[in-house]
Amino acid sequence: MYSFTLLATPLVALLAASQAAADLTFTSPSQSQYAIQNSSLKVTWTYSDPVPARISLKLYNVNNVPFQGKLAIGIVSPSDKNFTYNKLSDSWTGDGWVILAEDANSTANATAYGSQSFSIKPIGTDPPAVDSTSSNGDSKSSSASSSFPITHSILALASGSLLASMALVF
Repeated sequence: MYSFTLLATPLVALLAASQAAADLTFTSPSQSQYAIQNSSLKVTWTYSDPVPARISLKLYNVNNVPFQGKLAIGIVSPSDKNFTYNKLSDSWTGDGWVILAEDANSTANATAYGSQSFSIKPIGTDPPAVDSTSSNGDSKSSSASSSFPITHSILALASGSLLASMALVF
């Protein structure tokens, strides 16, 4: 007779605990800022370990814009703390845009964090106010920062590991 012993429960708890300890918080863009079509988009964040060694940044509209899924805009190290996407398409406009950060080395490519939603304004809109810069070159901003862990990332990561954690007992 065969029996299966599933070791998933401790694994899922361990993954959930490690995910909760990780922290990546987007500081821009945010709800109080906006981007303009055909211009650059600066993305900034803070983080504390553990986070993936490389993250894939993706632009996504939460309003389910037809024919626009997640657009990969760059792969960076979290320690870079910023990335500039050089040219927003003139076909992207409106509210509900977010930046998603995914583990660039994950085959499941599960989303880990997302920015606050922001708007992309049409060409001709006055640019947003520029953040002040301190003497050491660090950007300062008075806007609130936010990130939201996306819970399916734990499940997606766990489901890939569940198969490897099943033990066959004879």
